[in-house]
Amino acid sequence: MSFFEKIVKKLFPSDKAVNSKEAFVTEELTRNEPYKQAYFRWINEGVYKPLLHEVHEAYQQKLQKNEVNLKFHLLTTPYANGFALSYHPSIGEKAFNFMFDYLKDQVINAGYQLNNSSRKIYDKPNYIETKEKYYLKPPLKGLDDGSLFNQMYGNISIENILIDERPSYMKLVASIYSDRLYTKAFPFNELIKKLFII
Repeated sequence: MSFFEKIVKKLFPSDKAVNSKEAFVTEELTRNEPYKQAYFRWINEGVYKPLLHEVHEAYQQKLQKNEVNLKFHLLTTPYANGFALSYHPSIGEKAFNFMFDYLKDQVINAGYQLNNSSRKIYDKPNYIETKEKYYLKPPLKGLDDGSLFNQMYGNISIENILIDERPSYMKLVASIYSDRLYTKAFPFNELIKKLFII
């Protein structure tokens, strides 16, 4: 297994590979009022734009197999597509967390519904790991003729991983329905445009 394959496997583990140890805290992910106000200012004042541009550029360069400044990884399989972004101090902790919420909001703006939001905290041997997660689904309305359900881009999971309460990485994965009851999924690149094109 190559170094790259090991990194991808760590960032996008299969269900069987996930640590089975239970979280010692499981709660709904909510944001307090000061956080919401700061997030609103980050969006309203356009502070988010340079970061989004940089992440979108990293995505495009990775597609062409070029090196990028950010630690950015792609997942491309027949049934799931996504990306992972490692935290770097140049991004800033607040901006990194805000981008996690921004991605969720953009997916909702694309026509999705928030199905679940959670925060789980795990006590690892040498650190505390926090997993914040948004799980979004398409409305799954049938087509006009009632024959198939429109899966859009599939189900979308967005995770923000913190180690000892500091950002580590975030990932977004669109998992595609392969059942004959659903339409073919829209191209993942179209979703990327909706997430990152300002």
